[in-house]
Amino acid sequence: MNYVPDSEFADRDAERIDPGFCGAAATAEEVRDVLLIDGGLDDAIDLCRAAPAGAAKVFVAGPTGFDQRRRCAEAGVDAVVATPLDLRELAEWLEYFRDREAPEPARVLVVDDDRLAAEMVAALLWVCGIETEIVTDPTTVFEALDRIAFDLVLMDLSMPQIGGIELARMIRQSRRHLSVPIVFLSGEDDAETQMAARRFGGDDFISKRTDRNLLVRLVELRVERARVLRSLIERDGLTGLIDHSRFLERVGQELERGRRTGSNCTLAMVDIDNFKTVNDTWGHQAGDHVLRRLSSALTAWLRRTDVVGRYGGEEFGVLMLDTTPDQAVPVLDSFRQHFSRLDMVARDGAFRVTFSAGIAGSTRASETASLVAAADAALYRAKAEGRDRLVVAPASAGPVPQHTRSSPTEWKDGHRRTDGHAARPPSGRIRRTGPKEVSDADGHERHQV
Repeated sequence: MNYVPDSEFADRDAERIDPGFCGAAATAEEVRDVLLIDGGLDDAIDLCRAAPAGAAKVFVAGPTGFDQRRRCAEAGVDAVVATPLDLRELAEWLEYFRDREAPEPARVLVVDDDRLAAEMVAALLWVCGIETEIVTDPTTVFEALDRIAFDLVLMDLSMPQIGGIELARMIRQSRRHLSVPIVFLSGEDDAETQMAARRFGGDDFISKRTDRNLLVRLVELRVERARVLRSLIERDGLTGLIDHSRFLERVGQELERGRRTGSNCTLAMVDIDNFKTVNDTWGHQAGDHVLRRLSSALTAWLRRTDVVGRYGGEEFGVLMLDTTPDQAVPVLDSFRQHFSRLDMVARDGAFRVTFSAGIAGSTRASETASLVAAADAALYRAKAEGRDRLVVAPASAGPVPQHTRSSPTEWKDGHRRTDGHAARPPSGRIRRTGPKEVSDADGHERHQV
């Protein structure tokens, strides 16, 4: 549970924190625009210097040497993008700046056997908008880490039940927690002990005597850097979406949240129809373009709180939070219709593609594996019934229809049309494996439920 200090404690600590040290919150308020500056202009560097404070500056230029990059750094340039312009790279920078403008609150796990000391630290972080959870019993650390994706673990070095260094080594034994920064907070001054703390799983060391303003800022900077690195590690290189492992982790976390709060979520497994035909007919670069187009269009269509991941190959996972299947169906089906009308441009012409999707709600399954199996079975049925459609799994738990894919290309057959468009099956419909059937929905506004 998130730590919330009592009002007297919060007011007292708020008076002791200089708002100027709450860097993440200040950045979120300041960043408003992204400026693309042509490095070929004679006064390009001067334009960078004159840009409004808080604006993200992207310097677009040909090959840049050390001196050019140094001048860019001095002028406050945030990103240097080479020409010819790679639209995918530019899109990734824009997404980065967007996330920086409205970041999710940082989440920090404070591990300290001294509750009073832990609450003092948590209150300092709370003043700057950092959500914290306190663990005073080290044996329950893994329960907290498995329940929530923390941005940082702030841990006392000396605890009676187990030392901080040993606990850090235990945390690092799990691949799931390898990328979570661990920062030790201690009064220990011995250089050898500090080095051992870093060597065996710790990332940094902050003295308990550190000024409280500086402590908060150090935590914020650590969180900011960790988020950037984790994004690079956990994202698919082609589409920029989170990868298979991270997506399944998010599904598990949301199911756990649902058990605690009673909230619903809906999982959709989305698979591009006849994708092998696209690659065979138009080439693998065209296939990559389709994958990127679907990922970007789907992300833009949904809410920012929804989760889109690349599950593997041409299959994507969509997790819609606080949403039932009945609410998800119109949104996803309107996107299905919208996407089927988009022209995919290749070297030799243009073509169109469709996708099929299987949908399952969290009331259908309480565990990640069973929810994925239900959605995957519904997807298989959508393929078997003709593709370009949605199929919804039954709402009640029960045996999941078993299926096997006889070959890697079972879902990917198709033929080239003479007009240059990929072959499409009959007009899609929404199907449920239960008695209820829902008609198609129109519209292409961002998902609102």
